[in-house]
Amino acid sequence: ARAGARPGAPASVCAAVEAFAGEVLSPARQWFKIVGGAKAELIAEALRDAPPEGVILEIGTYLGYSALRLAMAHPDRRIVSLEVDPTHALTAQYLVAFAGLAHRIDIWSGHSQDLLRTLPAHYRRPGGGSALAVAGVFMDQCGSRFWADLEAIRATGLLLPGAVVVADNVLKPGAPLFLWQLFAGRGARDFEADVLSVEEFAMPGVEDWLGVARLRQRPAPAEGSAGAPGGEEGQPVAAEGAEADTVPEVVHDLEWVARCCRDRAESAGGSVSFEAWAAHSAKMRARLAELGIAPAA
Repeated sequence: ARAGARPGAPASVCAAVEAFAGEVLSPARQWFKIVGGAKAELIAEALRDAPPEGVILEIGTYLGYSALRLAMAHPDRRIVSLEVDPTHALTAQYLVAFAGLAHRIDIWSGHSQDLLRTLPAHYRRPGGGSALAVAGVFMDQCGSRFWADLEAIRATGLLLPGAVVVADNVLKPGAPLFLWQLFAGRGARDFEADVLSVEEFAMPGVEDWLGVARLRQRPAPAEGSAGAPGGEEGQPVAAEGAEADTVPEVVHDLEWVARCCRDRAESAGGSVSFEAWAAHSAKMRARLAELGIAPAA
């Protein structure tokens, strides 16, 4: 199956990557961090609700698989992808060129903290000003960066009203700060958020979540004002003022738990078994439910 990848045929390239995950890594109980299968379909479906104009910004290119999937699912859009690891960035550029989509996918190498500030300057209009407008964001970098990077994107002014943000792995290893900010913190007034439960690709029996948020056309009314949401039973109520900046200690604790599991999985020679991932997901789900964060029934 891996030999079936053909130059200029992105679907065959993605199929070869998926075959490697399914035929080689999954039987060896190893995780290949790509968003294949049902995850890829959910991501594509969520981003179809993005505004018709603008690019899709991906943070966390890895090997370029998801950039190819995004480009195929959205043939009228440019994909702008950021990757912190230069080796991964070079590999992704090669894969994208082999697949014949280098003219539609831009891959930038560097840390998101730096690239997000300078990216608009690389897309200038002939008469001045940035030509970059972001209709959708796919976040697949380290989960501890999700909220900081989303704030950085908003600070650039590039995020279009109604833009859709999709974040992977918000349950495993987890992105509790990102979720709390969207559901109950500073982001709750500006975004409509949900989480979608899905089995991790090529990891049978292991649950993960996708975080999906849409930037409101205008901020929601402040709590207690006319038209403000009252907070449905079992759902977190958005904090206001200083409370929105006060992150509960339990959220910091969950961030530490997520980081420990992430570091173990990414360390040289380290590994996390499928059973350990499943247990981690179940614990994270239970703790997040205590904060009122859970997939819709």
